[in-house]
Amino acid sequence: MKADMEKPFVSVVVPTYNRKSKLPECLEALAAQSYPKELYEVIVISDGSTDGTNEYLQGYKGTAPLNLIPIFQDNQGVSAARNTGIRKARGEIVCFTDDDCIAERDWLANLVKNYSDERVGCVGGIIKSYPPSSLVEKYADKKKILSQENFLACGPAITSNTSYRRPVLLEVGGFDPDLSISEDGDLCIRVKLKGYSSVYARDAGIFHKHRATLKGFVVQQHKWSAGRSRLSKKYPLQFKPVYKLIPLPPRIALAMLRIPYRVITSPFSGDPAYHAAEPVFDILTYACQVLGILSDMTRGRPYEGQPYYSRIDFFEEESLSVFLKKALRKAGLKKQATPSK
Repeated sequence: MKADMEKPFVSVVVPTYNRKSKLPECLEALAAQSYPKELYEVIVISDGSTDGTNEYLQGYKGTAPLNLIPIFQDNQGVSAARNTGIRKARGEIVCFTDDDCIAERDWLANLVKNYSDERVGCVGGIIKSYPPSSLVEKYADKKKILSQENFLACGPAITSNTSYRRPVLLEVGGFDPDLSISEDGDLCIRVKLKGYSSVYARDAGIFHKHRATLKGFVVQQHKWSAGRSRLSKKYPLQFKPVYKLIPLPPRIALAMLRIPYRVITSPFSGDPAYHAAEPVFDILTYACQVLGILSDMTRGRPYEGQPYYSRIDFFEEESLSVFLKKALRKAGLKKQATPSK
């Protein structure tokens, strides 16, 4: 009991929009946490849902085996929904996950234990793939499209599995409502610019359900690419989407060349259907990235906030010289530096 008294109160924030079918499994996992029940609350923000989500939450609140706080608001976007959760939160630590995620039993406990150092402002955990039931899900799993390891330059920011000290969130102003994609990376950038450190807790796991249909996957990839490109409008000296765009057409061409070989050799692979389909998924992914970047560059709305006109030293510079050096290294044309004796 004394150990529990020393643990901080925690708020878990889950935004949702028209995903009534996904919420029960998410909430059941949050109710089953090993963290003391009296020391955490779960705030679910229904962001203008019209599919019965609101009625489900109202009914579940009366029987829920956890401290559930449902909030209903007009549709304002995921950043605004999370900010509502931050304002309502009573916890010293605010943890974020999504309605299509299933938290492991020790998720909260393994996030919170990393806040013993006051300089730590953010702790994020590992995102595991839910067992795939379709080729699309298998592709997303194998390509690790939602992996914290891909974004550790700014910190374990992906909001499927991350957390912050609430005073730090208030200090930086929460999520940027002018960003609907890459808002999680932007938040972690601003926290790090304030001098706070982050921790990647590999023992704090959640399972994420990837898009199961090709249409859902394509829409997601397009949105993600457009959203990442939009960061260049907030950080114009740091992010230059043209250098993400240039390599994509050659990648599409190479993937097209791989298709006949994959089809011919698929009967001899351990997974014939996936072996043949993988380069097709590669083409769709790269094409969506091209279209997403171009749509933001040509038709994306202006950023309405205050742009950040300084270099960010914890990111690699995006420039022509850096791009060419990377291209030469990949082509094997640039000699590696010889170690000094």
